[in-house]
Amino acid sequence: MDLKVHSNFASSSLYTEIDGKYSEEVGKMLELNYESKDYYFLIHRDYKTDPSASFAEVESKLKSICKSGLQMSTHTENGCLNDLAGTTIGTCHVTTFLDLINKKNPTVIIMIPRERLDNNERIWASNEATASYDKPTHLLPEYIAGYLIDRNYYSNPYSLEEREQYKYFYGNREFTPQNNGLSM
Repeated sequence: MDLKVHSNFASSSLYTEIDGKYSEEVGKMLELNYESKDYYFLIHRDYKTDPSASFAEVESKLKSICKSGLQMSTHTENGCLNDLAGTTIGTCHVTTFLDLINKKNPTVIIMIPRERLDNNERIWASNEATASYDKPTHLLPEYIAGYLIDRNYYSNPYSLEEREQYKYFYGNREFTPQNNGLSM
């Protein structure tokens, strides 16, 4: 069986597994965002949440991500490498829409303008000039569109003004901050 046939078969089996599990409204919204020509649609699955956690505990954790941004999770000998590939999956490196939504884990929905990521403009931020394990960077909270819990979608409840404001900014896969208009 060639790889393309296998990939199509795997996608169709995923389809039957999740068909009807999402409301039509949520399914259409996710599909439209995935097909966007202007944005990369990315997700971060929260595998660390205790399966026995209450809805309120899970929602509190996801709301914190909505306010502060997604903490970067790739650490190297030289410090933190701000890399989407180590923290998210999405349209830049996933083959099918179904691959993104087939899990029940709490999921953060991220929408980054293609132009910003393609030009390696600032998408990561920190209040520290040098990021490290104990001083991590965060994906800017302006890109956190919302989250999924139990296949229900919740928009980011915070206005841009209410979200964390950072001092230093980084492009993808960068160690050093970009000038943000402040003297460093």
